[in-house]
Amino acid sequence: MSRYKECLIALLLLHAKAANIILLGDSYAELADDSLLDVCRRVDAFANRGVSGSTAAEWADGACEWAWGADRRRTLGGRRLDACSAEDAFADGVAYSRAWVSIGGNDALQSGCAPPDVTTLARALTEIKDAAPPGLRVLATGYGSVAATTEEGCGPPDIAAMNAAIREATVGLDFVDFVDVLGAFGGSATAFSSWNFYDDAIHLNDRGYERLFTLPAVQAFFECDGAVTAEPTTATPTETPT
Repeated sequence: MSRYKECLIALLLLHAKAANIILLGDSYAELADDSLLDVCRRVDAFANRGVSGSTAAEWADGACEWAWGADRRRTLGGRRLDACSAEDAFADGVAYSRAWVSIGGNDALQSGCAPPDVTTLARALTEIKDAAPPGLRVLATGYGSVAATTEEGCGPPDIAAMNAAIREATVGLDFVDFVDVLGAFGGSATAFSSWNFYDDAIHLNDRGYERLFTLPAVQAFFECDGAVTAEPTTATPTETPT
């Protein structure tokens, strides 16, 4: 490629409109912190409004019943904001164009590993869309297969059923893109994920988030334009549940 073409491409990328990104939902979102910025070049504004322990039902209702949610309320212009309110999540006035929403996991964990209610999931996603700036697109990914059986007794088949419910909830919601990450970390509906990508049975570590945010479909959704490549998911053998 000629030097002229290289400079022209660089100039076009410089002036291309960058995404304004917000993360919403449960601990899968909150613990991601701002790691997306490490692997996504073109981001203008960024916010993480994830709340550990929050459920789809709470995001649908617009308020956290859980104590940590109440403790983590923010203020804006002297007004108290609820941590699980989509309306309050967008109260900063930024024209967010892309959102990653992680919901449904705690609903399942709190109900004996049963899949989250599809209607509640759809209602939560719709509440977020209705509160958002015009044109917001939402990414739902579900969850990676667990690295070990959870304290609640949930295993890979339960996570697969959870993701299937989330996928079903997005049907007919034209503002939502669904990318199933069940097998993104070396696991599947019948196999545990690799511990290389997990801090505990459920939650991703830094490598896990790098892997998640560098998936081609996720990169394309966030319009990242050429980020780093994460390590392969086959870094260590995975355990098959018995």
